[in-house]
Amino acid sequence: MKRTPAGDAFTDVVTTGLLLGGVLEQAGDTLTAPDGQSGARWKVLGIVSKREMTVAEIARFLKLSRQGVQKVADLLTKEGLTAYLDNPSDRRAKLLALTNRGREILSAIQTRQRRWANHMGEKFEVGKLAEIKAAIQKLIAVLSDSD
Repeated sequence: MKRTPAGDAFTDVVTTGLLLGGVLEQAGDTLTAPDGQSGARWKVLGIVSKREMTVAEIARFLKLSRQGVQKVADLLTKEGLTAYLDNPSDRRAKLLALTNRGREILSAIQTRQRRWANHMGEKFEVGKLAEIKAAIQKLIAVLSDSD
């Protein structure tokens, strides 16, 4: 079966999205490297800075494997940036929480990210970025509905 023009266009969007994902991962690794962290660790630190969550909850939120998130969470805990706490809802599933040291590291990363975002944002019109965001959100919604 041959792809339709719409199918070709969609494939181009997916391929470009995969490339964008790789570029953003590299940028995240660059922003976090001065603190000895990675983009993957930054994601977890950022999520648990808002509220304590189980590894499974974090994995579902990020749409990542539980095992991958567990590995990152264990490394962050070993470094003293996060800690496992008792979960009143489930004795078997501990909650991951940010420590004071984790907050310091996250704050430093966020400061660099704000500087980077301001610099990158200046390369676009704000309205154009809003259009891109809306298109990406629609793509996410369509892909999520196709599961």
